[in-house]
Amino acid sequence: MKKTGLLLILIGILFGAPCAAQEGYTVSGRLNGVSAGRVCLVTADFGKADTLASAAVSGGNFVLTGTVPGDVRMANLVFDGLANRVPLMLENAMYQMQITADGAAVNGGGEATRLYSEFNK
Repeated sequence: MKKTGLLLILIGILFGAPCAAQEGYTVSGRLNGVSAGRVCLVTADFGKADTLASAAVSGGNFVLTGTVPGDVRMANLVFDGLANRVPLMLENAMYQMQITADGAAVNGGGEATRLYSEFNK
């Protein structure tokens, strides 16, 4: 009986774990050649700005975490002291970014991010 129970638990873990969805988003990044003290993830819905997350930039690095309600939201990364914004199709996924004075490189994300990147090309 114990072997059967253990076998059922192992089967559940093996087949259930890959089906688990990403619980939230993580946006990690590095600033190269530019400096800022703080970064904010801001969305504008119906003309009203909402700050979803913010973090201090330490040693040129930052990490933002949270959860996107629904599937996808359009957001902007805004850095204090920098005029440029980085648009981001925000999904419950992981993102890695490199920010320079010339622009930003975004890796990661989900299907909406891939489609947005193709559209911009």
